[in-house]
Amino acid sequence: MKRLPPWWVALPVALVVWMLGVGVLLALRGPDASAQVNVALTRIPYTPARPTATPSPTPTVTPTPTPVPEYVARGFRPGAVVQVANTDGARLRIREAPGLESAVRFLAYEGEVFRIVEGPVEKDGYRWWYIMAPYSTQRAGWAAEPFLEVVE
Repeated sequence: MKRLPPWWVALPVALVVWMLGVGVLLALRGPDASAQVNVALTRIPYTPARPTATPSPTPTVTPTPTPVPEYVARGFRPGAVVQVANTDGARLRIREAPGLESAVRFLAYEGEVFRIVEGPVEKDGYRWWYIMAPYSTQRAGWAAEPFLEVVE
């Protein structure tokens, strides 16, 4: 195998040493004295601070809860399922409109189940609900609340 001449090894080493020396000289030299720095100063006028008013705390008002009608507490509302009750075996008159003077559409049996569709309407001392049988839209009308019970 042929040997490289010694100057082939010395040349790259010399080149690296020279580059390191130039870098060190540049780092030690510092900033150029001929370079100019432009600084713009802006004057902000002084405005004395004004005292601010301390906000007074606003009173906390606790809302009064709206009382829930007793019939809602017992479950009477549109969509609720009810059954005929408290008729002592007699049939309940289901009427065309709320009120005792309204025409009777049909008689509902004790225990018959209905869904409340609308109501309540207060008339003739009773609270009336429009009810409909789940199996027939023909069995629908107004019933007085004392003769209905909510089915859970």
